[in-house]
Amino acid sequence: MKGDGRKRGDGRIFNVKGSPYFHLAVCVDGVEKRWSSGTDDPDKADKLLQKACAQIEAGVFTDPSERRLKFEDMAGDLTNYYKTRGKKASENSLPYFLKPLRAVFGTDRARKITDDRIRKYTADRLDDKAKPATVNKELGVLKRMFKLAVEGKRLSATSTPLIKLLPEDNTRTGFVKPADFGRLRDALPDYLRDAVSFLYASAWRVGEMRTLEWGDVERDENDNKKLVAIQLRAEVSKNRHSRTLMLEGDLLEIIKRRSGARRLGCPYVFHQDGQPIGDFRKAWRTACKTASLAIKDDPKARLALANALVHDLRRSGIRNAVRAGVREGVVMKMSGHKTRSVFDRYNISSNDDLADAAKKVTAYNAQIVAGTAS
Repeated sequence: MKGDGRKRGDGRIFNVKGSPYFHLAVCVDGVEKRWSSGTDDPDKADKLLQKACAQIEAGVFTDPSERRLKFEDMAGDLTNYYKTRGKKASENSLPYFLKPLRAVFGTDRARKITDDRIRKYTADRLDDKAKPATVNKELGVLKRMFKLAVEGKRLSATSTPLIKLLPEDNTRTGFVKPADFGRLRDALPDYLRDAVSFLYASAWRVGEMRTLEWGDVERDENDNKKLVAIQLRAEVSKNRHSRTLMLEGDLLEIIKRRSGARRLGCPYVFHQDGQPIGDFRKAWRTACKTASLAIKDDPKARLALANALVHDLRRSGIRNAVRAGVREGVVMKMSGHKTRSVFDRYNISSNDDLADAAKKVTAYNAQIVAGTAS
């Protein structure tokens, strides 16, 4: 049809080998669209063709393939997208964010997921006490699904719904003190204890811990039994930059324990019965609540530990390293932060830090008055 001189909206009826139905073809903006009429009656097929041509002339034609596209088709495309691009962390967390979306939109075709339904979904999730940040993660997944559908020409841009994210306060001040971490670690299932200890000591991201393999662990050239360092592969790093973590102190002891518990045929340093560690939010929340009960004389600290997030371990690891006197530039190399502005959001001062600062200023001023300060 392209270039044959027919006006926009002209079409044709044709047969396809092996199909009992007539097929239709129309030209839309120079591109031929084909689909089955679903009927073996030539008159009915012709009426369908005339209807499609009229819709093209009116500018309201919708490609039949769009009408067939389902939520599950888009979810599958997103899963494959993460797999083929090595986005392991996103792939692992995807089922968690798809679950509430699937409960509402799972049986729908893409074009049935409209602006008003998404607004209702957002309101219902907030009514269910989901946090704005969590709802935004879910909406972000849905938004990515539609974007991939448009990029893959499975859906037109005009057929995608408007997905607005909620305002949220992304700045958290939560962290886990060393004493509280000990209680928390001991309340976790056995397979998670070394994993979260590693997160606390390294300030790494959860996804980076999950993908750590024995091939990433370096040994001394002269002593194969001596563990030296870990090299994070660029393809599993969030910012696509590799980095080195030297094995000393707590980190060395953790990796030694994992080496002693190494499972034949399993490449992962941290695993659950030989399988990669999946989502452990439920086990984490249970451990936080259990550990918080051991704090008897400080209700505020007990509440903070009960509501701690896994990501607080990364923030805590950074804070602990800075407080231990490690230069901030070195801590940034350890944690993988590329910009100072993002790092500063993690290196948060607590009330105890501020109180300690006030004491130091008071002592300094006293020395000035006494004439002893240098």
